[in-house]
Amino acid sequence: MGLSDDPFDPGLVGVIPPTLITLKQSGFTQADVGKAVKVSANKTVALAANNEIPLGQLSSVEPGIAAVKVAGMLEFEYSGTAPTLGLITVQSDAAGKLKVAATGLSVRVVNVDTSASKFTFIL
Repeated sequence: MGLSDDPFDPGLVGVIPPTLITLKQSGFTQADVGKAVKVSANKTVALAANNEIPLGQLSSVEPGIAAVKVAGMLEFEYSGTAPTLGLITVQSDAAGKLKVAATGLSVRVVNVDTSASKFTFIL
C-alpha cells in the first residue's frame, strides 16, 4: 500500500480546517471559487488584483454573500516561480492565483506540487 493509499492519512488540507468568514460581495461567480480576494469596502470583498495582499481564498458564493477562508491549511494555485517550503511571502496575481513576492502576506508552505502549480500552506 502506497502512502497515498493509506486510509488513515488525512491529507494536508484536512489537517487544520480553514476558518471561514462571510462578507458581502457583488459580481462573483462559481468560477471565482478558489481565487484570492481582498477587502474592497466595509465588510465587502472583491477579487484581489495583481500585486495586492490577499485577505484569503474565496470558498463559496451566494447572491450578495461570499464565504472566505482566512486561516488554516489552504491550497492555492500559484504563478511564476514555484514557492519554497517554509516561511515565504506572497501576493495575488491578475488571475486570482498567488505568487512569491518580496512583500505581502507571510505563509508557511508545507507542500509544493509543481506538476499542478499548486501549493499548500498554513495561514
